[in-house]
Amino acid sequence: MEQFLYTVGIMADTHGIIPNRVIELFEHVDHIIHAGDIGTEDILFTLETLAPVTAVYGNVDPFPLRRRLKERREWTLYGFHMVVTHFPNPNASIVEPGIQISGHTHKPFIRKEGESLYINPGSTTYPRGLIDPSVARVTITAPGRAKAEIIYF
Repeated sequence: MEQFLYTVGIMADTHGIIPNRVIELFEHVDHIIHAGDIGTEDILFTLETLAPVTAVYGNVDPFPLRRRLKERREWTLYGFHMVVTHFPNPNASIVEPGIQISGHTHKPFIRKEGESLYINPGSTTYPRGLIDPSVARVTITAPGRAKAEIIYF
């Protein structure tokens, strides 16, 4: 029996800079999600050479990005209700199983509640506190089943 794996690279708060390490980490993912404060369209162009990209704009993104992107994205991906916004909402509840992704805080976390994951990948360029830059990766192992990790670099 062939094992099902679908990998999603998650990032936020690049602010116009994409470290080479991120390119290496996302080189073999199936999908990339950017949770806002992208900085420039060039970031998206670079990411799109690696995998399909879903992105939302953040509070410091310029007009060209705001014209191209939405503030919130929702869709279904292999049994998960996906929600991406820039601003985290700690009181949000999502359809289970779901994956809610946000940015803005520059502080990474993964929280599991029931069958849902709440993920903030941190910042690839300007982390806050005494932490390293980071991204997140979600591996969907079966429809509605996934594991997530924060990757510091």
